[in-house]
Amino acid sequence: MGIIKNGILGSISGSVGPVVLCTYRTQEVVKSKPKKSSKPAVQSQIDQRSRFKLVTEFLSPISDVIDLGFRSSDKITTPMNRAVRYVLDNAVTGASPDFSLDYSKIKLTSAKNAMTFDTEVVVSAGRKLELTWPASDEHVPAIKALRDTDNAVVIFYGENSGRYMDVSGVQRGTEMQTVSFPRLFGTDTVHGWMHFISEDQKTVFQGVYLGEFKLIA
Repeated sequence: MGIIKNGILGSISGSVGPVVLCTYRTQEVVKSKPKKSSKPAVQSQIDQRSRFKLVTEFLSPISDVIDLGFRSSDKITTPMNRAVRYVLDNAVTGASPDFSLDYSKIKLTSAKNAMTFDTEVVVSAGRKLELTWPASDEHVPAIKALRDTDNAVVIFYGENSGRYMDVSGVQRGTEMQTVSFPRLFGTDTVHGWMHFISEDQKTVFQGVYLGEFKLIA
């Protein structure tokens, strides 16, 4: 792969003959066109593609959450790349061809701040859910980074509908959040994840899996 250091061609993309011209991480590059293999994919390749498809279809709708949760000083891989790799390595279960996700092992942040905290979830009629958590000064007062102004990021996923619900924005000091799910969720089984991010969005704290809940109409 050659790198065009001078901008004599301007910003380039597309293909010319046997080569492809594109921009990769601010650099103009030229690479050979990929060749289609005439060999049929082996089962391990088919399985890997199925696992990859399963994970990317799950994470793509919440890419904005992933961008913050898995951001890093590493400029080689993207936050989504890192999130996909984590879920592939830790949360895909089952045997070919019936792969599935173990939602309890999915993380939406890569934060190292060990911020486990107790949460309580109560489901009630009308597709409502009440989530409570301890205030920062009651749980781990020794960690100076905690602030009552940290914003909660709460994501719910409907296992049967494939729908997401983001109820982020409540501050840590509030200690509770009441969630009302739209009718579209029906009596779906939902999974939840929660983490906190500082008000200036510079510090992301390690999140928790809230559990699996059956909505009540």
